[in-house]
Amino acid sequence: MGLQCGILIHPVLDCLYLNIYVPGEIDREKRLPVLFWIYGGGFWSGTASLDVYDGKIFAGEENVIIVTVNYRVTVFGFLYLGREEAPGNMGLWDQLLALKWVYKNIQAFGGDPSLITLFGESAGGASVSMHMLSPLSQPYFTRSILQSGAATAPWAVENKQVALHRAVILYEYMKCGNGNMSHLAPDQWNMDEVLRCLHAASADKLRDSEWSPVMEFADFPWVPVIDGEFLVENIETSLKRGNFKKTQLLAGSNFDEARKLKRNFS
Repeated sequence: MGLQCGILIHPVLDCLYLNIYVPGEIDREKRLPVLFWIYGGGFWSGTASLDVYDGKIFAGEENVIIVTVNYRVTVFGFLYLGREEAPGNMGLWDQLLALKWVYKNIQAFGGDPSLITLFGESAGGASVSMHMLSPLSQPYFTRSILQSGAATAPWAVENKQVALHRAVILYEYMKCGNGNMSHLAPDQWNMDEVLRCLHAASADKLRDSEWSPVMEFADFPWVPVIDGEFLVENIETSLKRGNFKKTQLLAGSNFDEARKLKRNFS
């Protein structure tokens, strides 16, 4: 079982692992469908190793192969500075790396690389839809299932300007350098200085400060960005132009999805 990338207690950075669950008996002459799970958690928490994601029973009863993968979240997975050192979307690149590995190697586990279905919940569902939009991901899967999340959700993706603003707010919160940078015009932001500050900070300090850029209720501080590479254009533009993988899609919402947010209204 993989270590925990984004669990709330004792997260670790050495966490890029995946789990593969196969039925007890496999007919090597018949390749099995593969379900590739991407967990949710608002792009700030989660791990493939939660008990609820254990795929042993599912794999055995449905005669399929289940793959669950870890990816980096929060500031470690989605900080964008417009620099090679922090290009944004690192968590999506983690998912893509795992997907490519599964596509290349799943036959060794009895799986069929031509029958890979991506499925995910909340941020995982949004991630699945982003793989549908990304030309980099499209060759490596067949179908998609979105549960309670999509790239069109208001919390799921942001533009470069907003992402840079969040990084500046984090920089100010950590009290290094010019504490008033966010009040300057965006073209006066010194992102090299921001990079030096954040690079010098410990992982624990970054984690403790990661919620400082939250701007409104139901906002997540670190999410995917339209970077021009993984996500090549605005989400709505891609949909209007038909720039997405044409395939079978199942979409819906999970029961009691927002229950843990209920306390915010009481």
